[in-house]
Amino acid sequence: DPDHMAQRMQEAVADLFALHWPYKQPTAGRGLRRSALHDNWARLGAVFGLTAGWERGLWYARTSQERALPYCVGAQPWWPVARREAAAMEGGAVLLDLTPFTKLRLEGPGACAALNTVTTAQMDVAPGRAIYTQVLNARGGIEMDVTITRLEQDTYLLTSGAATRMRDLTFLRRHMPDDVRVTDVTEDDCVIGVMGQGSRHVMRTLCPDFAEMPFGGVAEARLAGTVCRLTRVSFVGELGWEVSVPSMCAQTVFDALHAAGAQPMGHYALDGCRIEKGFRHWGHDIGPEITPLEAGLGFTIDWNKEFNGKDVLLLQKSQGVQQRLVLLQIDGEPLMLHDEPIYENGRFVGLTTSGARGPRTDLTLAFGLVNTDRTETLDTTCARRFTVRVAGRDYGATPRRRPPFDPTAERMRA
Repeated sequence: DPDHMAQRMQEAVADLFALHWPYKQPTAGRGLRRSALHDNWARLGAVFGLTAGWERGLWYARTSQERALPYCVGAQPWWPVARREAAAMEGGAVLLDLTPFTKLRLEGPGACAALNTVTTAQMDVAPGRAIYTQVLNARGGIEMDVTITRLEQDTYLLTSGAATRMRDLTFLRRHMPDDVRVTDVTEDDCVIGVMGQGSRHVMRTLCPDFAEMPFGGVAEARLAGTVCRLTRVSFVGELGWEVSVPSMCAQTVFDALHAAGAQPMGHYALDGCRIEKGFRHWGHDIGPEITPLEAGLGFTIDWNKEFNGKDVLLLQKSQGVQQRLVLLQIDGEPLMLHDEPIYENGRFVGLTTSGARGPRTDLTLAFGLVNTDRTETLDTTCARRFTVRVAGRDYGATPRRRPPFDPTAERMRA
């Protein structure tokens, strides 16, 4: 119906030019991209928002009042729900909708060597390993922040953020040789995060052939009668698995996980958990203009191999960096988003890159990119004292040497 389409376009344009409050969700262009588990999430109370066009549960309402929470400036009304959802991981397990993450399959005899030229980590590992790494440009900047799994000798699966799907696909197709085929398989599988200190119990209950695997391990197992790929990783800093299941079988697996006691957790709680664990977010905290050394991600670098941008990183390693990403603990409870100015003794020294309130620590946190002297160590930077300006008011901002939640990663690697 041309008239209906024209009306939808007018609504979308009007929505685009409307006043954008923090966390505002569009009302036009909704329901265009749904996972095979959309109805399952909806039945558990999902209040949906958009992630790169995907409908995804922001929080899970238990009452009609929680479903109709208003948008506002300042303390967010969904905050108590997010805190309640994250608290379930203390002794139990939660379910996370990770299906929108970009999933790209790389196949061919040159896959290992080609990936090694663009990534910081070593790709020549045994099949069944998942590796966290950055994909760099010639300037040492971070083009992609990814997890790469070696499925077979000449087959890899790259997982990145939902918003960068076409960008990442284009980048890889431009940089991979002719003998490496890059295929977008994002919508082939649903991915369910099973996270929390009770997640191992849930997995053992449903997987008769479940076997222990180390952090970063990948294995196939039969869950609720369906063969799934289990990956031992966690973006929330808790013990957990990502369960990849063919979309046509996903509902059965989802229902079994929920019946085993795992409860849903929304995207807002997830984002708060990732920042209190000190995990960076591509597009906000890191990107093409910042290097792994500036971002505090030097642990991903294998200095024994050649890769794009290595010469720049070697120079930074020897001479020091002139900017550094640090995690800041903010006094009070200002609404931290991004691009709030950072000051030191009244002098502007940088901008925040992302912010949130930690649902498990109850701390207000933000990443900030601050100017540094080349001779300045991380300890020296963390000894500095900053303020951030939010809505015309200055708040104290203390750099943290380590994240406030599980700084030694004992829970995640248990």
